[in-house]
Amino acid sequence: MAFTYDPSTSRGRVRLLLADTNSSSYTFEDEEIDAFLSLSDDNPLMAAALALRSAAADHKKVAGLVRLFREADIDMREAISRLIELADSYERRAMAQAGATVTQLQQKIDEYGRDLTDFDVATAETDLEDYEQEWWDSL
Repeated sequence: MAFTYDPSTSRGRVRLLLADTNSSSYTFEDEEIDAFLSLSDDNPLMAAALALRSAAADHKKVAGLVRLFREADIDMREAISRLIELADSYERRAMAQAGATVTQLQQKIDEYGRDLTDFDVATAETDLEDYEQEWWDSL
């Protein structure tokens, strides 16, 4: 049974999102969080969403995560519903972040699908002029 909490690590960020930061009453083992991170390509938001969905399927873990809602008298069905809602919220945030990354990548592709990441206009124009001249000379 291993528990570590360091918010500067991916595992620690997942624990922070799950409010699973108390070493005397934690819900997830380090190995479980590491598995969620592995399944989510090391994305803490997606890993936390996976952990919440996993917990929603396990009544003991639901009871352990009820502290997320700060309500002592919440019933099991409502707790499961709230865990799933929170998982949905984390997934939407993770997808929005991924979308922003894709948008940034797309900005480096021109309208013809050419990668402009390391495009040098001066060199490209010179090369094109040389190529055109060679082509005309060959006619």
